[in-house]
Amino acid sequence: MGSNGSGKKFEGALSVKGNAVVEALEWKRVEAYMTGLRAFADECGLTVKKLDEKLERTLLHSYRKFCASSIGLFFRVWIQNV
Repeated sequence: MGSNGSGKKFEGALSVKGNAVVEALEWKRVEAYMTGLRAFADECGLTVKKLDEKLERTLLHSYRKFCASSIGLFFRVWIQNV
């Protein structure tokens, strides 16, 4: 049995595909993550639907705002501690 580093165990092809998904996520490789996720889901008998463009843009915009606020918070805390 393989392990994906988080304590979850997968067998056979699931191990290879599951580890590829985790690795892509850790390295923030979006296209590799989506490809691996689809392969992993197929192996499990699940279907992954692609988001429509409007929803995808909305999610990316929300994520961008979250990242910007996180960076702002980091610098405010950092400046207070300098």
